[in-house]
Amino acid sequence: MERIVLERSVEQSRKQLEAIIQENIDLSTKMLLTNIAPVPPESVLATRLAATDKSIADVNDRLSKLEKVILEDPPKALEMPLLRNQLDALSHSYQSDIIAVRQEIAQVYDLNKWFIGLMFTMALGIIGLAVTNFIKVGKKGDE
Repeated sequence: MERIVLERSVEQSRKQLEAIIQENIDLSTKMLLTNIAPVPPESVLATRLAATDKSIADVNDRLSKLEKVILEDPPKALEMPLLRNQLDALSHSYQSDIIAVRQEIAQVYDLNKWFIGLMFTMALGIIGLAVTNFIKVGKKGDE
């Protein structure tokens, strides 16, 4: 029984000590902050701090607007990423279509080259036959 009372007393003392330590830390921090000299307004550091404060305020404003849109209309907040995904998918499909069309054009171009070569070869063959026939006809006429 006495042990339980002693343990409770030790526990309460430990909690009080932790609270005192925390208060000491808080007071030390407050004292350090109050002892810091203010930055002169015409210094470069003050200008940078003002720019940083303005940037932080802008980010906070944008964040609050974003939170407002998300909380007021969640489907609207989801529309933009979904539209972006759809546009990316459409872009990829168009790219694959363009590649396929280019391959088909290259294939048709190659077929046209073969066809023109065949026509040229046939023309040379026909001209060769005609020349041969004229030479034969000329030799028969000479005899």
